[in-house]
Amino acid sequence: MNAQQLVELAMQKSGKTSQHQMAAALGVSHVAVGKWMRGENCPTFEQAAELAVLAGLPPVRTAAEVRQHSIDGRKHSALLKKMAALAAGVVLAASVIPSHAAPVSLGHKPGTSVYYVKL
Repeated sequence: MNAQQLVELAMQKSGKTSQHQMAAALGVSHVAVGKWMRGENCPTFEQAAELAVLAGLPPVRTAAEVRQHSIDGRKHSALLKKMAALAAGVVLAASVIPSHAAPVSLGHKPGTSVYYVKL
């Protein structure tokens, strides 16, 4: 879902009939809402989460999806893909070390949480 779709759904579900009403509900200018609807800009994560609540959608997941479709999101997505490739290279390099070599630590401490990013 992109920002335009989210704003339109939030307006429909919340009964807001204008960009001015939506802007007042979010505490932003009507110009900002107009830019979101034209695809010229994207709401912040927090603003997208508020829109998701108004639209009756899960806020975190929806906000993440909207931000991913933004220009900044595409920039960050490329960076995350590069980091994932680098991490895969490190794991591959560690797997070819002979078994009699000294153990290699990748910085993970037992008992800590591991987070994965879906690209």
